[in-house]
Amino acid sequence: MKKAFAITLMIISLIFTSCKKENKTAEKENSEIEFVILGTAKNGDGKKLGLHIPSLGMDNRLTSEIVNGKFEFKGNLPNPERAEIAFDNELEEFDGMYSVYDVYLTKDTLRINVTVDERDENLYFSENSFEDNGVNTYYQNNKNKYWEAYNGLSYNPRDSVLMDSLRKYVFPKVRENVIKVNTEIFSDKKNTIIGLNNLKYIFDNRFVFDFKEMSSEQKKSINEYFNNIDESYINSPDYTVVSSHIKRMNNVNFGKQFMDFSLPDISEKDSQLSKIISQNEFTVLDFWWSGCAPCRKFNQESKEHYKKLKENGIEIVSINVDDGMKKWQRASEKDSIDWINLYAGTNSKIQSDYNVVAFPTTIIFDKNKQRVDFDFHKATELLKLKSKK
Repeated sequence: MKKAFAITLMIISLIFTSCKKENKTAEKENSEIEFVILGTAKNGDGKKLGLHIPSLGMDNRLTSEIVNGKFEFKGNLPNPERAEIAFDNELEEFDGMYSVYDVYLTKDTLRINVTVDERDENLYFSENSFEDNGVNTYYQNNKNKYWEAYNGLSYNPRDSVLMDSLRKYVFPKVRENVIKVNTEIFSDKKNTIIGLNNLKYIFDNRFVFDFKEMSSEQKKSINEYFNNIDESYINSPDYTVVSSHIKRMNNVNFGKQFMDFSLPDISEKDSQLSKIISQNEFTVLDFWWSGCAPCRKFNQESKEHYKKLKENGIEIVSINVDDGMKKWQRASEKDSIDWINLYAGTNSKIQSDYNVVAFPTTIIFDKNKQRVDFDFHKATELLKLKSKK
């Protein structure tokens, strides 16, 4: 496991009724922003940094080499957006795992001062500081509150005894703390880009923020936060994902019915799920990413049995959520995937709409687009689907 940058709050750093009307996006006129990041990096000469902007995708990230202790990123975006700085060789890694330095790209010039250190053959930033007189300064000055809200919480979902205890005695207090932190953030609309990221983390953390265990007041607060997000962020990837989660929180049936999507295959030709499903007795939507060992195992195991599955009217549709198409393409080639293989990308709407928060996740539909309740672990077990007819 890589060492996280000192500035990174690791997983927890990401913390931190009614949905907004659907026509807001159409009505919104984007005002392009120019972002500038100016950095100094002690001991970093010759190292290459990458700036991953989710709306552009990992394969279109910006790069900057540290020269004479300095680096910079410049660009234009239609809207302010959260992004990640990391050492570029880590962003290229096949398994998709890397340490990041979170930044918020706005019209304010962001100045970063860091020292580059190496430990256990991994690079990271230390002795860091950054300022922009805007949201990044606010984030830097208040990041400890995010730690305090979770109070160093860690858990193992597989330990049922521990989880029962946490649900009863710990999670309720954590939810209360997190709501309090976000109330403060959303009190100033200019900081709602941070709050938007916090909401995404809340929904990703499905164990602590289990909808069944959340109070109506907590749900009301989250709806209010969402409705107070500045409209300049409504076209960002985070907003798209959070909006789907909001719908799911407010409607227990949202995500349980078939929802159609059109996604590209390896040849970049779009395929429509509804058309695929109508042509097969059963269709298995398999959500995966290249760094997921169980996902890759399923790919390998399915190769031996796909022909027989297909003969029995069962189709597999792999839906990849890697943060870059190159990682998906390399993994697909290595696993010799010869069934339908589509790319959705990280933080995709299909992922949030279908409430995919763990991997691999499989969802099965019959040819009438009715969801099929069927638990399996190996591709051979799918042949038992015939008994569902």
